[in-house]
Amino acid sequence: MVRGRVLPRKAALTIYGVFSDYGPADPLMEQLGPHTTGKGCLYLKRLDAVDDAVLERLVRQAWERATR
Repeated sequence: MVRGRVLPRKAALTIYGVFSDYGPADPLMEQLGPHTTGKGCLYLKRLDAVDDAVLERLVRQAWERATR
C-alpha cells in the first residue's frame, strides 16, 4: 500500500496523498502558499515559496490517516 509519494516533475513537484478532492477542504491548504491541486495530488512549482511548517503538518496528517 502506497501511503504517500513525492515525484519531481518538470512543471512542478508532485506530492500524492496529502490532498483529496473527495472530502471537505482542509483549511491548511489556504495557508500553504502558491500551489495547485488535482483529484489526489498537490503540485508545488517552487518549494521555497510554500510555508514549510504547513507542508509538514499536511504530510503528517496524511500519514496518520493512511496508517490508522
